[in-house]
Amino acid sequence: MKVLYDYQAFELQKFGGISRYFYELLRRFGPGGGVAWSLPVRYSENEYLALLDGYAGQLMKAPDDYHNFLDGREFKGKWRLYRLRNALFPGRDLSRYNQRLSVGALQRGDFKVFHPTYYDAYFLRHLAGKPFVLTVHDLIHEKYPEYFAHSPANRHISRCKGELIRRAAKIIAISEHTKKDLLELYPVDERKIVTICHGAGEAAPPAPALDALPGRYLLYVGGRAMYKNFTLFIQSVVPLLQREPDLYVVCTGEAFREPELRLFEALRIREKLIHQPAYESVIGRLYRHAVAFVFPSLYEGFGLPVLEAFSYGCPVVLSRSSSLPEVGGPAAVYFDPQAPDDILDAVTRVVADNRLREALIQRGYEQLRQFSWNRTAAETLNVYQSLA
Repeated sequence: MKVLYDYQAFELQKFGGISRYFYELLRRFGPGGGVAWSLPVRYSENEYLALLDGYAGQLMKAPDDYHNFLDGREFKGKWRLYRLRNALFPGRDLSRYNQRLSVGALQRGDFKVFHPTYYDAYFLRHLAGKPFVLTVHDLIHEKYPEYFAHSPANRHISRCKGELIRRAAKIIAISEHTKKDLLELYPVDERKIVTICHGAGEAAPPAPALDALPGRYLLYVGGRAMYKNFTLFIQSVVPLLQREPDLYVVCTGEAFREPELRLFEALRIREKLIHQPAYESVIGRLYRHAVAFVFPSLYEGFGLPVLEAFSYGCPVVLSRSSSLPEVGGPAAVYFDPQAPDDILDAVTRVVADNRLREALIQRGYEQLRQFSWNRTAAETLNVYQSLA
């Protein structure tokens, strides 16, 4: 079974849930996995892709990509300067190089099914009648349009997404909640939607000690903007951080930006917030040694970090929203993500109660048994084969 994938998620993300999902599929679709897959990509800094056979040492940083422009320094007006540079010297803009590789593979036609890794519809005119499978990861753009209206790139993706949903031969929804949202928001035939949940990876061996980690901390993983609800979470737990002098908050994702630092200063907890990049080599240690993992998001299509926390024996405190109760089941303490008192109460209960934390850890291991990347891959293969 020949399946062609494209570059999108691996160009957009250095690490993150969408590229992790496709990485886990590809590593199981290798020799003996039932899929002869192809993924034409040259410029990528994605950490998962670099682990796949054939890509280690072969990937390159795009020197003229926005993130690497001017040595990666961030400052006000950088985006306008980047666009001006590309307008003046269009030959230096490599942001479409990976797309040209994918278009070339599409035009050669040596595949049975195409599976794009994100929602740009560039490929539609090159399919020559062959079917494509679309994975819908969430409906966040549709549910919370106010967060994305200012971004031309996000508006473009929203427009493409509806067309791809309409024209896909099969749609994979990554949770029952995502399927429900999909049916509510788009006129799509339910018979072409298949729910296939994400899986849980194996816990990595312990990493070397991290000098910057405090003895007791709450762990926050991933992006912090908009619907992720990070600001309200931090504002809610200020009383707890002030009462517990040795309790901190460790955050992964991008380094803290100036508005966040100003917020921490205003709340008088600047010294309580620590940033730690979530490289694959250290993420397990971050989970293993946390007092609790807190996920305050208003909306998640699935919530892969919840399974990561379970796999590393980390107590979980979750927002009672979207797909998170579906994933967390009885193995988490839940709160209303828009109620500061409820957030504070839930987090305080877990921090203060050793027996509750131990119970959550054991329930997490049990809940984890419901999710498997091997099953995800097998069910995805069934979708491909139904179109061959």
